[in-house]
Amino acid sequence: MNAAHTKSEFKKLLPYFVILCIIFYALPFPSLFYAENASYLITTLLIINPAICFVLHVVYALYHGFKWYIPLLSGALFVPTIFIFYNETATLYTFSYIVLSFIGAAVGYSFYKNRKKNSR
Repeated sequence: MNAAHTKSEFKKLLPYFVILCIIFYALPFPSLFYAENASYLITTLLIINPAICFVLHVVYALYHGFKWYIPLLSGALFVPTIFIFYNETATLYTFSYIVLSFIGAAVGYSFYKNRKKNSR
């Protein structure tokens, strides 16, 4: 992989990872200031984060193909939030987000392949 290819891959990934950072870090941030934050954090962990992971990876794979490392990077991006906003029991969500991201990427890639096949 040359430097130009790496730079173009990074440019493709950047908007997706910015959205994930906003979802993983900005959404739970207000919970640091409110005592009644359990239901908000649970909603974030169980509904918002998984949905965004799935949809983002469908969209990425739809336009750029399947890259095996992207769901893993998404999971790695979530890990620091465990220690900032949650507790160690949230570690399990890292794996579920990775699995959902792989499923989303597979769904997006199936449409990507069909699109490529039909465009020939």
